[in-house]
Amino acid sequence: FPVTISTAVFREREPWLVKGNDYTDVTLSFIDTVGCPNQNLIALANGFLTWIDFRGIYLWDGSGKPIFISKPIDSFFEVAGDLDKNKFNIGTAYYDRTNNTVGWYLTSKTYGEQRICLKLDLRLTLPGVQSSLSGRVIPGVFTQDVQAFSIYAAKSYLPNNGSEEELILGDDSGFLYDAYSSFSDAGSAIDFQYYSPFLDVGTPNVAKRFHKVIAWVDLVS
Repeated sequence: FPVTISTAVFREREPWLVKGNDYTDVTLSFIDTVGCPNQNLIALANGFLTWIDFRGIYLWDGSGKPIFISKPIDSFFEVAGDLDKNKFNIGTAYYDRTNNTVGWYLTSKTYGEQRICLKLDLRLTLPGVQSSLSGRVIPGVFTQDVQAFSIYAAKSYLPNNGSEEELILGDDSGFLYDAYSSFSDAGSAIDFQYYSPFLDVGTPNVAKRFHKVIAWVDLVS
């Protein structure tokens, strides 16, 4: 049987789906009013397309409407938010297969041009995606990083020689940087405990389970 090829075509304010077996059998379907201002902000990750729109970040499995996942970081996309949407045209994205993470390098009103990275953890986000999803909205799991220099290109790839995945970054001066190479730590385990102050998280009488805690460690001596 012939294989139907699907291609998502993005305009600034709307995506379309092109499907067909060859040039004699092509259909063009409107998807939704959530486009993408820059093709470099689109990433194919774990069978999903994910991208940034002027209103937030979306995830799409090729059927139905895109899923809105950036509700937890809505403040970034507000009119007075930290993201400079006028510079979405120079933003860039990458997909880290090893950690199942998508990262977007964007311009921050606070930190400067292409200095902020929003990272989507798909391992913790995708379990919320269901075929019967109501409203097509789930809370994505995001973290934020601030970079020491402006980043205008980012690609994560697996070398043909069997080496671990690498993330390559590019600045505005023509230089490339090897941002990381995955490796196994052969060191011994480190005991770690953290005691927080009382956190009711909105409902003090209801027990909570935290799926992810991020610790920042500073070298002080």
